[in-house]
Amino acid sequence: MIYKELTFQPEVERNRDLAYSEYASRERSIHVLLQEQPGVPARFLLDSYREIVSQYLSVTNLSSPERLLESLAVSVEGIGERLGVAAAEFQETRFYVVLRTPGAIYLMLSRDDGVFVHAGGEVVPISTPGLPGVSQGRLGSDEIQNELFSQRLRDAFKVYKLDPIPFGTRDIILGCGEEEVSTVVEVLEEGVLLDDVVHRDTVTSRFITRKLLVLRFLESTETHDTAELVGARTWPQREGWGRRLAWIGTSVVVLAVVGVWAVDFMNGDDLPNPVSRETAVTPQSVVDEPESNRVVEHGNAVAPSQALAEVRLSEGWKESYSKGVTSSPVLYSDWVVFGCRDGSVYALDQETGGLVWRYQTGSGVGASPAIHGESVIGADYEGNVFALSATTGKSRWNRKLPGRIVSSPSISGGKIVVGCYDGYAYCLNAVNGTIAWKHKTGGRIRGGTSAADGKFFVPSYDGYLYALDASTGDVAWRHRVGGKIAGATAAKGGTVVVGGVDGVIYALSTEDGSLRWKYKTGAPVKSAPTIRSGRVFVGSNDRYVYCLNLADGDLKWRFQTGGLVLARPRVHEGRVYVGSYDGKLYCLEADTGKVVDRFDTGGPIFSSPVAGKNSVYLGNNKGTFICVDHNTKRRAS
Repeated sequence: MIYKELTFQPEVERNRDLAYSEYASRERSIHVLLQEQPGVPARFLLDSYREIVSQYLSVTNLSSPERLLESLAVSVEGIGERLGVAAAEFQETRFYVVLRTPGAIYLMLSRDDGVFVHAGGEVVPISTPGLPGVSQGRLGSDEIQNELFSQRLRDAFKVYKLDPIPFGTRDIILGCGEEEVSTVVEVLEEGVLLDDVVHRDTVTSRFITRKLLVLRFLESTETHDTAELVGARTWPQREGWGRRLAWIGTSVVVLAVVGVWAVDFMNGDDLPNPVSRETAVTPQSVVDEPESNRVVEHGNAVAPSQALAEVRLSEGWKESYSKGVTSSPVLYSDWVVFGCRDGSVYALDQETGGLVWRYQTGSGVGASPAIHGESVIGADYEGNVFALSATTGKSRWNRKLPGRIVSSPSISGGKIVVGCYDGYAYCLNAVNGTIAWKHKTGGRIRGGTSAADGKFFVPSYDGYLYALDASTGDVAWRHRVGGKIAGATAAKGGTVVVGGVDGVIYALSTEDGSLRWKYKTGAPVKSAPTIRSGRVFVGSNDRYVYCLNLADGDLKWRFQTGGLVLARPRVHEGRVYVGSYDGKLYCLEADTGKVVDRFDTGGPIFSSPVAGKNSVYLGNNKGTFICVDHNTKRRAS
């Protein structure tokens, strides 16, 4: 087994990130990535970096990888104590160590939200429950002691073990944020990493803000026929992944991204997938895990109508582009308008897919456009906010802001509010683009904003949701959630809803920011919520789509897809349309969560669908924009 390494370097370096790989032999190697974070002494990272490398090089016989990792953690803890770095501060760092041995690959991480596994165009967080051959453990500390008194720095480490499963080439992506995944995957799928040599490459990109490391593991000597493996057994196929794996001994080490189980390799216990809900008054108990498409009934569910039962999804037309389509489309007249990472905004005919107009920006467009009167409002990665004629695509005005923009703009009362990577929320005049006001938050703004009740709601990476006065930009209130906010907000009926990377969906009063309820999912929530008919529809990185009661957060139903759900669910005529990173567009009954149909787009979906009279429109990360008919009788007639 050999490996290949790819380092992603920002075009403009603002951090002193540390990366190291030691290919000591064909049997073992170590790979280290330490990303500098504010508030953590650079000396701590440098000394830890040196200690990890020196300890690894001093080991001649790697018979117990777990002991080496524990020794490394103890040493890092000692350095932290000497320099005054507490466990809570350490958990905010991005500290990644990968140890390759003949029998397995071990990952020791300060946090797992920046680690992904890439296979066949699909990108899955390492923390996703249900990956066969991927197990999670701890560094020998007592579990109860750890839970009650987790003050030691070493207890902050998370450890994963990846067992040998001979099924294709897999990549480990280290230090990557959700907003950078598409950039990394585009490079990987262009063939920069070759499968037959040990080689190190560097890619410089303006679309990333810090150094990233990608490791690809390859079989080096012989190819095994799965059917001839002695003692091999296959895992049952699972809908949404559709692959079969064979399990063998230690002759080949690769990664697998499919399947249904994960176990703690220290004690063999099954890892739970907790899902719970609590209001601001009374905590609720954990909800039992339903099967992937079982309806969780609560209250008076409406039986599906005959019209719903007859809906089937089919391809109407599609267009292909050189870069991914992560922007969500909007409808204007008979056209569908969207941005693309190739640096353009497109308007296509809804019926035929024919090009109506194209506007070329200075950079990729990930933010979703908005319609204001007869103007299309958009933003690109270089910080340009622009207004285009909705009928011709010609520029009406352009305003350059000082940071990257992926946040989709919201419009209310003739004002446009958009978040920026410099941490500011900017309010622009919709007529001419002049800046009316701006407000500084404590972190980058990635999620889209929303407006209601005379306020704009702005999510920030500093962990706060800000309610800003629409006229002045003054803070009406702000509410701290349990982690960064990477997704967009939605507000209606006196309630604003937002998800956090802590896996919790928060519902707050638009008036004063007081907590109305919160609901715990099994993974970070970066999907934008939709509020419709007294319910909240939102996706999670645990692969589920959730339907919650807006009044109290009570679970109506949840539906499991085959991948991350980062897109906003759309509700249309009693149906929920939502895309998943498994590449599928799902059509669900809004009242029950039962699946009506699904359509495979051929690539991971970040773009949120928009529904027209007879069709649904969306893009995928592989550069396909597609019209999916949800009324097949129209095409047949």
